[in-house]
Amino acid sequence: MQENVILMTVAAQVTGNRDAREPLFTTTAGAVAFGYSNIFVTSPSPENLNTLFEFVLKGLNTMGYEEHLNYQVLRSADQQFNKCVLKIVVTRDRQQVIQYIPASESSCLGQAELVVTLEESIRYKSGDPVETWLHQLLCLEASFTPVPSLVSPPDKCQLFYVNRDTLFGYHKVRSQYT
Repeated sequence: MQENVILMTVAAQVTGNRDAREPLFTTTAGAVAFGYSNIFVTSPSPENLNTLFEFVLKGLNTMGYEEHLNYQVLRSADQQFNKCVLKIVVTRDRQQVIQYIPASESSCLGQAELVVTLEESIRYKSGDPVETWLHQLLCLEASFTPVPSLVSPPDKCQLFYVNRDTLFGYHKVRSQYT
């Protein structure tokens, strides 16, 4: 990646291995330092990229970049995507862009110098033992069975007036209530 050729396209695909993801995410920030101008990230949904953009922003901050001074973060205005990051525009030395591109718009990827593709969840792959353990621990797949009501319907109940002082006053009359 250090040998940045202006017409070169680099593609990096994230595998199911959790340990390989974080270095790739910080490498995306490093691509900015090496002068890559167009870095496109594809994923089925922009929400899947929260962790990636979190690592990219940490990488930029570690390299001395400051938000609003050296880069701008553009977030989704769509409530469906929960204000997730869609684009980072770096303006420190020259304009550089790290941007989410929907998989359906893959025709734009020919303009990219670096393409990062995420095909599954960032945190855990399907069937991951850590994910299975978390689901069991947090009862995320527990089924709900309604418990029959132990409370009588209101029309079958009786209302009594009980004096609080008598009830909690340690008096002999109290034993009549219990």
